[in-house]
Amino acid sequence: MRSVLYVSFRYYLFWMLYFLVARLIFVHYHWNAVSEAPVEDWILLFWYGLKLDNSLACWIVLPSILLLSCIYFSTIKHLLPSIHAFYSIVWIVVSGVLVTIDLELFTYWGFRLDTTFLRYLSTPKEMIGTTLSAPWYILLPMAIIYISTAVYSYYSQVYSSIITDVKIKLYQVVTLVIIAASLIIPIRGGLQQIPINESVCFYSSYPMSNQAAINPVWTFFRSMIEKPEENPNKYVFSDVPPAALYPRYSHAIDTLFTTPRPNIILLVWESLTQKVLKPDVTPHLCRLSQEGYFFPNVYASGDRSDKGLVALLSAFPAQPDFSIMTDPAKSARLHYLPKVLAPLGYTSYFHYGGEMAFANMGSFMSFAGFNSIVSIQDYPSAVQLSKWGVPDEYTLSKTWEMANTAQASGKPFFITHFTLSSHEPFDVPYKGPVQSGTPVEQKFKNAHHYTDLQVHRFIEKARSSSWWDSTVIIIIADHGNVLPNGDFARHIPSEFHIPMIWTGGALSNPPYVSSALLSQTDLAALLCQQLHISSPFLYSKGLYADTTEVPVMTYFNDGFGVVRSDSNFLLFDLNRKQVGFEYGRLPVTDLNYGKRYTQVLMEDFLRK
Repeated sequence: MRSVLYVSFRYYLFWMLYFLVARLIFVHYHWNAVSEAPVEDWILLFWYGLKLDNSLACWIVLPSILLLSCIYFSTIKHLLPSIHAFYSIVWIVVSGVLVTIDLELFTYWGFRLDTTFLRYLSTPKEMIGTTLSAPWYILLPMAIIYISTAVYSYYSQVYSSIITDVKIKLYQVVTLVIIAASLIIPIRGGLQQIPINESVCFYSSYPMSNQAAINPVWTFFRSMIEKPEENPNKYVFSDVPPAALYPRYSHAIDTLFTTPRPNIILLVWESLTQKVLKPDVTPHLCRLSQEGYFFPNVYASGDRSDKGLVALLSAFPAQPDFSIMTDPAKSARLHYLPKVLAPLGYTSYFHYGGEMAFANMGSFMSFAGFNSIVSIQDYPSAVQLSKWGVPDEYTLSKTWEMANTAQASGKPFFITHFTLSSHEPFDVPYKGPVQSGTPVEQKFKNAHHYTDLQVHRFIEKARSSSWWDSTVIIIIADHGNVLPNGDFARHIPSEFHIPMIWTGGALSNPPYVSSALLSQTDLAALLCQQLHISSPFLYSKGLYADTTEVPVMTYFNDGFGVVRSDSNFLLFDLNRKQVGFEYGRLPVTDLNYGKRYTQVLMEDFLRK
């Protein structure tokens, strides 16, 4: 029995050291962000990180004790050390791969690894396209060295200590089983009612220090085993009195259209952050912002395409821990713009040059009531030149043809066009002027420069078409981006800040610049306002001229933002149920507004 405990203790120390090295790698990889915290945080993040490390190490060691106990009774005990080695190497390799994936995904998502990325395995082409933008010349050698060193250490320090030529008594086996069972206590973090979770790592006012303390392998397997719906109390705030989401408005802005039923083209531009609305990156879009209706104070509801499309087409906000698009049972119960427009005689089209299987987009667009859906399957392989699918120059040309065909029917049309060329890995068939910034920032800006040119060509062709004078073209992003000028997702408003620009011959009195603070979700009600129909969209307030603006809400994993501007906001941590970061001066009512909004949203989501 002593030999089993000896090996198991060495095995436990091995895993604790394995996770310690993983944390060192993460700190080194994201040093620019970690170094912003006080020096004492650098030490404490390792201390607080021990809690999840200990939980996962005990989880791995528990089956090991039971396996080693069998050595003294099994007729094939000479094979059991090899079985132990196989079990251990699988854990080492899988954990090493997860640690490596987490390093880069954290840059864009701002939270440690969970099962979110598995949702996109059904579209491997898109997954590969995204991963190609990662610096694999750094990540791959680092992963190989990390995993190889761990395998060598296991064989030299643990495997070599396993002894099979020992006799053991029954009571000793019972003792070992009891010891193994007792590991359930450190696995769940103690005897308290609520099992251990990521909140034990949140000790600092610097968000990056808390994130660095988290064990990504633990969070990944926790998210595989647990369902967040099991803890609806996470989104309940007993200290907030019930109230309407929006104040009562009395005066909407004037009519923006020259015709009661204009054609509408919603051009959803991948990752169009406000930060690239500059003459050297998007010169044509800058000109459109001066000629049409420009809404410079718009914020994306979430941080991914599947959340942005829902916010635009269903006016349903992003959720902090979910994506309703990936859950067909829930998304089927949403309201949709195409269905709202259908009774008015509109024919609706959705056009995307990528895979409709991505994030269950196909089922979502089917529920939305689009009369026609065009995707990568409708293009020959000769033009599928991007890792994500068909470049924007080909798809925008097809959308122009689609509008011509729709115009011939004599009915108003609603076309949603989703671009893709400005998605990672930014592989566009075009090299524009040299951009400033890091290599990845240069590629990011060049991709937007390419899409800007294609949108310009599309609009110039539209100007000469028969449908221009009766059409409104709305350009808006699916979400913002960390890039440029960002090294990882901090969830600050500038990462959600996006422009919205309206152009087209059916605008009544351009140019116009709105000072209104808007969310993506407000677009649906705004269109209903202008079409003079009632809006079924609970979370969409439209545009009014005679009211004090309420803040906008942004959502990210385990938290939300209450935003009035890029320099006036707060970020709320749902795990600790407290403000994680605040900048500027907000009215004291804004925090209560954010809590109330989130509680209403999540009660609605969990009910669907």
